[in-house]
Amino acid sequence: MKRRCGFTILELTVSAIMLGAILAVAMKFFTTIGAQHRTVRRQQLAIRELANVMEGIAALPWDRLTPEGLRQTQLSEVARQGLPSAELAVEITQPDGEPQAKRIAVQIRWQDRPDLPPRPLRAASWRYNVEQPKRRPEGGTVR
Repeated sequence: MKRRCGFTILELTVSAIMLGAILAVAMKFFTTIGAQHRTVRRQQLAIRELANVMEGIAALPWDRLTPEGLRQTQLSEVARQGLPSAELAVEITQPDGEPQAKRIAVQIRWQDRPDLPPRPLRAASWRYNVEQPKRRPEGGTVR
């Protein structure tokens, strides 16, 4: 009897089908990983942008912390480019009573994928009107 060297067509077909299935699963895996990576990068960008906006608002003088004073607040160019359909909303409320305080609420929304609802990211902070005592030039306090 003669020894055969090589593979039969059936063996080659089965191995090609198995290789195709493995490649299909790997492609799906890498596509999912890429989408998750994009989502995480966008969320990190939104968190940084939210922190920057909140810090900029907190640095404003007390009398400029009004809805009219914050109308020109916008997202940075980097955030507008990195977050699809990004929107910024800033809300200032001032409850009655003492101590004088204002609640600052900031929200950034963006569309990750067209088939998903927009993702919101929110932060709120309180700012109190604290009068600083006036200082004399030599370092003493004036009342």
